[in-house]
Amino acid sequence: LGKVDDSKIDLSLLPLFAMFGKLFLWVGGTAAILHIYGMDLSGILVSAGIVTLGITLGAQSVLSQFFSGIALLLTRPFSAGDYIEINGETHIVKKVGLMYTEFMGDERDRIITMPNNVAASLTSVNMSKYDKAYRLYIFFQIPYDVEVKKAEEVMLQFAEESKYVVHDYTKYKKPIVKLIEFQDAGVLLRLDVTIADYAKKPTIQSEMKKELYVKLAESGIEAPYNRLEVKILDNEPETTA
Repeated sequence: LGKVDDSKIDLSLLPLFAMFGKLFLWVGGTAAILHIYGMDLSGILVSAGIVTLGITLGAQSVLSQFFSGIALLLTRPFSAGDYIEINGETHIVKKVGLMYTEFMGDERDRIITMPNNVAASLTSVNMSKYDKAYRLYIFFQIPYDVEVKKAEEVMLQFAEESKYVVHDYTKYKKPIVKLIEFQDAGVLLRLDVTIADYAKKPTIQSEMKKELYVKLAESGIEAPYNRLEVKILDNEPETTA
């Protein structure tokens, strides 16, 4: 396994497999020799079973973490460097060990250590395992007095000219504008585009929002905001002649 370049088994497990192999050979060999010389092993096996049961009950959490770590390293749902989404939050896999998995925040500003029995039981979405491309959503609100068709044309033109958008439409979906919701101040639209690398999502999303805001403003479309109209009434009493 150590000579295989693209093995699905993490090489960090090789020492563990070697240890189990040596232990099995020593125990099996010793038991076979004792059996040949006519020694009764039933008492030893019963005692060993009782001791093993006690250890198992007392270390359930540790054993759960250990075997979950082996399962993660064998099945490889994620590996170091992958971007995964757990409970709506994005994490970067830093290291998968036998007992714990280390994640970094998407801003690389913190380290999150998670027991492997927890990491193995969570539903995670791997955003970069097979393809780093990502479908990015950009929301923008337009006033009610602006035609949706006009805003849609401007947003699609912006997507076609953007250097951040992947334009290979044989492999990825074309940019599209969807009407999401009618809100108090205006209509909420969403521009769907494909970017090349999920790892650059925060930067690209910020830059595209800025550029889209300028592009729409140049076309006479500005983001609406709530307005408060105040009327001052004349409460002076009427004078009689």
